[in-house]
Amino acid sequence: MRVVFLIRALQSGGAERQLVTLIRGLDPTRFEVTVATFYSGGELCADLEDLPNVRVVSADKQGRWDLLGFFVRLLRIVRRASPEVVHGYMYGANELALVFGRLTGAAVVWGIRASGLEMGHYDMATRMLYRSGAWLSRLSDLIIANSEAGRRFHLGIGYPAGKLRVVPNGIDTRRFAYNAAQRERVRRQWSIKDGEVLIGVVARLDPMKDHATFLRAAALASTEHAATRFVIVGAGAERSLGTLQSLAVQIGVSARVLWAGPREDVTAVYSALDLFTCCSAFGEGFPNSLAEAMACERLCVATRVGDAEWILGDCGETVPPREPQALAGAWSRLLALSPADRVRRAQEARQRIVSSFGVSSLVHATSELLTQVAPRSTPSMS
Repeated sequence: MRVVFLIRALQSGGAERQLVTLIRGLDPTRFEVTVATFYSGGELCADLEDLPNVRVVSADKQGRWDLLGFFVRLLRIVRRASPEVVHGYMYGANELALVFGRLTGAAVVWGIRASGLEMGHYDMATRMLYRSGAWLSRLSDLIIANSEAGRRFHLGIGYPAGKLRVVPNGIDTRRFAYNAAQRERVRRQWSIKDGEVLIGVVARLDPMKDHATFLRAAALASTEHAATRFVIVGAGAERSLGTLQSLAVQIGVSARVLWAGPREDVTAVYSALDLFTCCSAFGEGFPNSLAEAMACERLCVATRVGDAEWILGDCGETVPPREPQALAGAWSRLLALSPADRVRRAQEARQRIVSSFGVSSLVHATSELLTQVAPRSTPSMS
């Protein structure tokens, strides 16, 4: 089966890593894959280079206003692949998948990665795509959401129930596993002293991730736990970083907060933490970072957004979004556990990810859905 995946870029983000994980798991005797990216480059391209059944091709978009030329270049890429399925990955790519699928006679699959978006935080183009998606979605052949929360949300705004399926993300538990040596390396790099507790969040600097609540909770927790440090790992615009750093100074917690920026060694980062936090206020579907931290045997606190509560189960603490006091209280409850209880709950967290959210489940479910929706034809490997 010839499948074209459309995605903005292969930079290191949660959705992008999931696409790479899926593609690496697809049976090379059954699937010939083209990944068509809008923008060239991206750290994750290298993860697909060794796969003989996969091609990564970029339309080399030159910016927001490179529209007609970009469209023509991307259409050529899709036509050369002669796809049986065109699979969009997130808003924007989904709508283009619909156009290209109809132009090439391929089945059209949309990928939904979010829920409960608050569009007031985003620009006009994003809001227009969001509004048009509900109507255009009816013309697709299949819509795959990565969370139950995402399915419910999109049903609520008009997406067709008969075409929506849920396939939870898959976590590579061989890659995401606790590493004591890497823990020590990163903590030395960050000058974390013996006996200090490190609480962290791994997320891009985006309004939906609500780093402001994390900082306010850090200020509250610092009054109760003197030997506590905090780290924010993730990329973002200078404006967003500056706003958050100003807030940290204003509430008196800046001396305790590390701004680590983006990191490629995320397994080492998770291992370095004592508590992991997913404090998103809205928009989450399946928060990858939460599941990855659990796979690394980290104690976790998550806001009740998207499928976070379901993913965490009884292995950690959940709190309402946008409530710093509740978040700080959850940290305190986990820190009050005995060492033996901390180890037990951390091991249970990993086992939950291994048993319920493995890569094999993601690959099998997606393969079956693509097989069902694709038009019958003779496979052709080129």
